Amino acid sequence: MKKQWFTFLGIFLCLFILFQLLFISSIRGSGTYLSFIHLITVKPGAFLIGILIPDEKILVSGLQILSRNTGLKILNGCEGIEGFLLITCGILSYQASLWKKLVGVSAGLLLMESLNLMRVVSLFFTLRQQKPLFSLLHGYVWPTLILAIGTLYFLWWSDNVTPVETDAA
Repeated sequence: MKKQWFTFLGIFLCLFILFQLLFISSIRGSGTYLSFIHLITVKPGAFLIGILIPDEKILVSGLQILSRNTGLKILNGCEGIEGFLLITCGILSYQASLWKKLVGVSAGLLLMESLNLMRVVSLFFTLRQQKPLFSLLHGYVWPTLILAIGTLYFLWWSDNVTPVETDAA
């Protein structure tokens, strides 16, 4: 059991470092990436905000969600990719079948996207109603919450899949 844990941890760390390096060096900040943020975070976030305050016109301008008295800019790192990478690396490092890993990663993506959209919407309303709380929620509360929920999801997932047997050494 101890050897399996160290193997898991080693694979996890290698994958996480590799994915972060690839992400930072080749994708983050590119035009394609900014379009990706616009598509998966800004537009859906603005749509949800518009549902919650239908009497106010919500606009999208580039990476910003704007209303008559509030503006929220979605920057690099605000798209929730780190939480998804943590879940993905954990699942890929775990001894489970490829199908179970695919299902786990897919569900993890949906979970992280949902959490990130809740974060964006709540931060918009925090700026609108309680601006002094924005830094606390943005920098501490939401990142901690996303990390905790992602960890709980991985623990739940790993507890509910049958590990693939490996040769005992």
